[in-house]
Amino acid sequence: METPIEFGKNKFKQLSRILKKDPEGYEPNLQMGLFYLRQENISAAIPYMEKAAAQAKDASLYFILANAYNTLNRAQECEAYFKKALALEPEKFDICIITVFSCTPRTV
Repeated sequence: METPIEFGKNKFKQLSRILKKDPEGYEPNLQMGLFYLRQENISAAIPYMEKAAAQAKDASLYFILANAYNTLNRAQECEAYFKKALALEPEKFDICIITVFSCTPRTV
């Protein structure tokens, strides 16, 4: 039986092979981005998530990217992705406003 660590390594290898064949593909980029997010490697996740987001107008994906940028204290990118999400799903306006206000650089 495969351990969780082995499963993760195998999943990474599989996604890497797919991305070599289809570097712009929506699904492999989305899955690789989510893989890195699960590893809490936000900086590595963002390029993959952005490639996926460029191909699909998906408010949920925009929310994920906005939160990723917010975590990295990158306020301009955070706000831009929240605005994209808001444009697609205006019924979530209250959630967007609360989160956009949190897209301010934090000092430690």
